[in-house]
Amino acid sequence: MTAEAQSESQPQQQLAGENVNNNQNVQQLKYLQFVQFATIHALMRCAILYSYAKERSGPLKTGVDTVEEAVKTVIGPVYDKFHQVPVELLKYVDRKVDESVSELDRHVPTNVKNVSTQARSFVTEVHRAGVVESASGLAKIVYSKYEPKAEVYAAREERKQESEPFL
Repeated sequence: MTAEAQSESQPQQQLAGENVNNNQNVQQLKYLQFVQFATIHALMRCAILYSYAKERSGPLKTGVDTVEEAVKTVIGPVYDKFHQVPVELLKYVDRKVDESVSELDRHVPTNVKNVSTQARSFVTEVHRAGVVESASGLAKIVYSKYEPKAEVYAAREERKQESEPFL
């Protein structure tokens, strides 16, 4: 295998390895996957835009290539050292969100959890059936009927939470 063919296959192997790592990182995130997906999407759009601009640079193409190589030479080692920092920071924030949600989940009464689950399944069913417009009248009736009860339960739980220490 020629040196040129080896140098071309190495970046592809590195890119494939990074894709596997990115897939593992995405799977590890529980709450903030959308942040990572949005970031990847934005970076891909920027790369496409850069590639388009570079192709259309005309007589400036040699200068662009020279600057690009200089930037790669300077930034490459820094990137290799710190490219996992944003992913690790996102994992850390995701763990903190998970801890907060777990702590909050311990304090939320079972009645509220059940109502939340029922509401979510109701909304899913309404969207699936395509009856959003006809369900708005039903939703108003249900809301007006159960809002006073929900306010009473919320006030009762708030007083209970105020009387108990947080930790």
